[in-house]
Amino acid sequence: MTKNQENLTKSRDTHQVEDKPKRRQFSPEYKKKILTELEQTHGKRGAVGEILRREGLYATHPASFHYSSIVI
Repeated sequence: MTKNQENLTKSRDTHQVEDKPKRRQFSPEYKKKILTELEQTHGKRGAVGEILRREGLYATHPASFHYSSIVI
């Protein structure tokens, strides 16, 4: 076994990867804040996309936030 192969084997043993990544959970306050901010952007071109990018959200998140606020 070469030195390179030994280093690869050692690095694989020391780095462990989670089996399944954790899902993000958003608090009701955060959801309400985002929905309120999105409602205020009505008619402003590109504003929704800007908010979603800033917060690291997907386009489906606001819909699920709205649905969860109705159910609760």
